[in-house]
Amino acid sequence: MSILHEIISYHNKSPKDSTAHDFSSYIVNHLSEISDLSIDELAEKSNASAATINRQVRAICGMTYKQFQKGISRDLKHYPNENHCFNFYNRYSRDKSGYIDCLTDCLAKLKESCSNETLKNICKEMHLHKSICVYLPFAHSSSKSQLQMDLMVSGKQTTFLSHFDEWAEDVKTVDKNTLLIVSNSSQPNEFYYTELVDLLEKAKGKGAFIVSINAYGRPDIEKYSDLSIGFEDTRTAMNVLLVDVIFNLIKVIYREEYMLF
Repeated sequence: MSILHEIISYHNKSPKDSTAHDFSSYIVNHLSEISDLSIDELAEKSNASAATINRQVRAICGMTYKQFQKGISRDLKHYPNENHCFNFYNRYSRDKSGYIDCLTDCLAKLKESCSNETLKNICKEMHLHKSICVYLPFAHSSSKSQLQMDLMVSGKQTTFLSHFDEWAEDVKTVDKNTLLIVSNSSQPNEFYYTELVDLLEKAKGKGAFIVSINAYGRPDIEKYSDLSIGFEDTRTAMNVLLVDVIFNLIKVIYREEYMLF
């Protein structure tokens, strides 16, 4: 578990009237600032003593404050939208109707861009290709693990990845028998796009069939895609949820069309 997720877990478990809850709440709402703050500066800003901060950090992840800072900085590089996700959660956690309205609107937009025919074509290509490589950063759905299991039962070579450092090695084995599915749903920065487009270009050059879930309508991603599902960027953490919905639909259709049970 990343430090960021440990903080959220700690926050959710702590009593709402406790020091632990107040401290973790401050942290999740100021993640991008932590790496630049000394423990004394954080103490002043969060209205807590340095000793209290040391105790809370130890309770969260068993680290020193400096290790805690480095861990948050590292995780934010892997999860560039995480701070935004937490702020989105805080904004709607007290307004359930606002959250439901946002979700309904996002699903309606997804329905416009993600036809049953497109999903069936993706499943058809999955059935035709021997090797399936899925690059899905920042998504957390059981649908993906179940889909991976279904593909393995179908005799497919499957690789589900979440970081570039993992995928950079696997692209060497990509060829015309590979179906590559990628998503750019996590509000990444330009460095992310540069890396992603470079990997897509290499995969395409090796003959891979590329499916993209393009939340931002990026033409540089569309350029290398044989099939694409595009939807309007929501600028919220909902993007990751929409990709989970897509993968659940793919799993259902693949089972109906190609599984024996």
